[in-house]
Amino acid sequence: MSDQKQLAALLNEFFAHVEPEIDNVHQAVDEFQTQVPELAKRLVEILAEARGSNEPAFTRVAMRLRLLWHPDRFANRKGA
Repeated sequence: MSDQKQLAALLNEFFAHVEPEIDNVHQAVDEFQTQVPELAKRLVEILAEARGSNEPAFTRVAMRLRLLWHPDRFANRKGA
């Protein structure tokens, strides 16, 4: 390639290229960052309502969540 403009254009196109899967991952991350705080807020509301109306059910849900987040900490507990 003797033409510097062609070379520059080719290099720009090469470095600007994004695979569709990667682009979709970035889009999913952006959407997830928006949705997670909203979902977490609603989950806190639901758990607060459950705790007020039905303590045993709340306790079971809370334990299941703990098992999901930290299975190694609760693996030896009975009834888990």
